Amino acid sequence: MDIHHRFHTDQSFRWVRAEAALGLASLVYLLVAFFDFVNWSRFLFAFVAIDLVGYLPGAIAYRMARGRLSPADPVAPPIRIAPIYHHLYNLTHSFITVAIVLGLWWAALGEVEWAMLALPLHLLGDRSLFGNTYKPASLAFEPEPPSAPHVSPPAALRPSLAPGR
Repeated sequence: MDIHHRFHTDQSFRWVRAEAALGLASLVYLLVAFFDFVNWSRFLFAFVAIDLVGYLPGAIAYRMARGRLSPADPVAPPIRIAPIYHHLYNLTHSFITVAIVLGLWWAALGEVEWAMLALPLHLLGDRSLFGNTYKPASLAFEPEPPSAPHVSPPAALRPSLAPGR
């Protein structure tokens, strides 16, 4: 990838996931090593809040939109939802947002704490374990296999509404 070729090959995507897995393993090691010093209620709240705000609303909207489509339609168009859901996901799953939240958390508490690892751990887990990064609004909110462009079947293949045919 470079400034003119902004996409991943299978190999470069595996490298990105491997780097995130190394970061994830490092943070998990720290959590285990300092287990007794972690405020687990704050950790759990921070870990879950990312998806409560950024993922769950889009997942619900996606599933509701999917329910409105005919599952029997072999050429159904990709499921689309409002772009705000993609933007919420991207905002909450950004290391920039995590840095800002951690800075505010630190300022409010007056010190750093081990529970703060929940935020980068969540993002590194999503990237390494699930391969999730940002969600472009031009794609479906949930992973869908690539498909051919939506094309209506030829008239000869469409079911006729005329009786007896």
